[in-house]
Amino acid sequence: MNSLLDHKLIKNLGVLTLNTKFRSYSVKRGMHYSNQIGQGIVFSDRRTYTQGDDSKNIDWKYYGKTGKLFINLFEEDSDLPIYIFMDASNSMMVGNPKKISVAKRLCFALSYIAMRNQDRIFLNICSSRINKVLDLNYGKNHFNKISRLLHDLKANGTTNLKNKIDNFFKNHRPRGLVIVISDFFDMNINNYGLQRLSRTKHDVAFLHVDCNEDQGNFSNQLATLVDSETDEEFYIGGEKPNFFKEKRDIYFAKIINLCNKYSWNYINLPNHETIDNLIFNYLRRKKLLM
Repeated sequence: MNSLLDHKLIKNLGVLTLNTKFRSYSVKRGMHYSNQIGQGIVFSDRRTYTQGDDSKNIDWKYYGKTGKLFINLFEEDSDLPIYIFMDASNSMMVGNPKKISVAKRLCFALSYIAMRNQDRIFLNICSSRINKVLDLNYGKNHFNKISRLLHDLKANGTTNLKNKIDNFFKNHRPRGLVIVISDFFDMNINNYGLQRLSRTKHDVAFLHVDCNEDQGNFSNQLATLVDSETDEEFYIGGEKPNFFKEKRDIYFAKIINLCNKYSWNYINLPNHETIDNLIFNYLRRKKLLM
């Protein structure tokens, strides 16, 4: 483990599970179960065979066609794919504590919870200057890779969140929970990738890491804004001192409306709150965790 979270908090995470609209949970075993009744008779998906898997679940017909060992997963014992897209652009360096620090801790906590429940985790770091992707996998070794990546990660470059999401979901992905952690200053709500998400029936959660510096509450009527990603300067104020705040409120209202339209989860997470409070109050209150 690294120093992103203290050991007491990590221990407390063990009682949590990630919640989705299409899964119910067994608290006793910490595993994901479907609402189907029966002894695993409803086929759900396949995944690569790994040492220790029950050989009776190997799909031998699929092996005969491909020469690769896969096991069949059924509704009653299928795991939950967790797709995490985390913004690591320069705008995440704003705030005290910095938004990137909050995002890394949230990503660490959610990955740990998924690992404890034997769910597969995919992580894509979204930045024009950082090309870090950990493919869908599960287990302690995979989580340790995520932990090391997050520990060493520094925000850099411009946001390319919408392109990363669009490119990833061009291909078929097993239905799962998509978690986007960002300040959402580069979210094109008309992006085709987001529309594709709605059609493929993935469950989606937008975790908006917010800070006071992003609110647009300026004490002076005249202000110069500098884009933290492009260094472009914008001059506002004069007759419309609240211009930035008004535009910001309209912009995020559209994102919230998008989430409401598709029954996605939108959660505003103030950076000044403790990570314990964000996890056990904010995320649980919005039922991302249970």
